Formats: sequence, structure tokens, C-alpha cells
Amino acid sequence: MVSERAGRGAGAGIPAEGSWRTVGVRVSQAGETVTAEVVSPAEPGADLVAEVRPQVERILSLDVDGSGFPAVGERDPVAGQVQRHYPGPAPGRLLVPV
Repeated sequence: MVSERAGRGAGAGIPAEGSWRTVGVRVSQAGETVTAEVVSPAEPGADLVAEVRPQVERILSLDVDGSGFPAVGERDPVAGQVQRHYPGPAPGRLLVPV
């Protein structure tokens, strides 16, 4: 489930990989800076934050250099069509591993 509060960023409930604890995360962006905050549980502890951080980075495609992504659409007409239909810096990611 994803929700948005005006001026406060987007929030999502995700199962933390490994422990599968349900974690509420709120993500916001100011310029090129992305900030993610664990909002549930209210006092997550450093271990839970460390567990969830790489997962949130993968969900938002912050874990890879996407600078070559536009060139994919230039080489592949199908990928180019998808990029034009869904503009943005990178494709979305699944919230949990499959």
C-alpha cells in the first residue's frame, strides 16, 4: 500500500527482507536529495533501519547508476516506446523479491 500526504512525501508499508517485519517508510525528495524515514515502528532501532535501507534503495532504483537507461530506448524500439509512455529516470522495481 502506498499513500501520499501533501508536502510530506510518499509512504509505503513493506515487509523487511530477512525478518519480514512490517515497516512503514516515508520517502521525500528535495532537488536531487532523496530522504527515507522509517515511520513505523515509531522507534525502529539502528538494526531495522540498516535492514530496510538497501531494500528501499533498490525499490527506488537508487542502488544503480541509471545514466545509461535513455540509451537503451534508443537501441531498442520496444524499450523506447515504454520509456516514452512512462517517462522517468528508471523503471520501477518490485517491492519484494520473487
